Amino acid sequence: MERGAPPGSLAGRGVALGGEGERRISWEGTDPGPTNTPRNMPIPTRFRAFALLLCAAVLAAGCGDIGLTGNPTHQVVITGGGTTLVSVTPAGEVLGTLAVGAGTQRTITISVLDRAGFPVTLGANDQIRVTVVSTPVATFTASATAANAVVGTLRGVSAGQTSLTVQLLRAGTSEYDSPNVPVIVG
Repeated sequence: MERGAPPGSLAGRGVALGGEGERRISWEGTDPGPTNTPRNMPIPTRFRAFALLLCAAVLAAGCGDIGLTGNPTHQVVITGGGTTLVSVTPAGEVLGTLAVGAGTQRTITISVLDRAGFPVTLGANDQIRVTVVSTPVATFTASATAANAVVGTLRGVSAGQTSLTVQLLRAGTSEYDSPNVPVIVG
């Protein structure tokens, strides 16, 4: 409030009085102090601020559904011969590389775990899908499934590099898509 303004006066609150009792509203140059709190913002400004926050919250919540957040809800462990060959962290970091010789094959087990490292349970309509990006270099054939894993054969077709992805499907809808896991065929 301006000095010398009578109590209850609109002076200093963004309202200027013109001649003949005319009021003009201006928010420019107002005191950003305690009299200019968000509840004293004009209704259109409050509405725009609320709409902007609401849109931001909806977009942030929705991004996880389409994989834009890296889907940090699952992890993958690929084992073979009793040892861990590759793991994918909940943050999507791939640790390790799959290797197989050209013209050879190896049995691997691909397990999907939750963020805490506990096995996910597959229902009757759920599956773990493994896809090799370049089948002229390597192939994967599933031979068995368990409660949270798929067992199969990784075959090296010809020397080169490719990758595979792991997808957790719940009733045909993707719940998790892994990042590319490197596969080297030598």
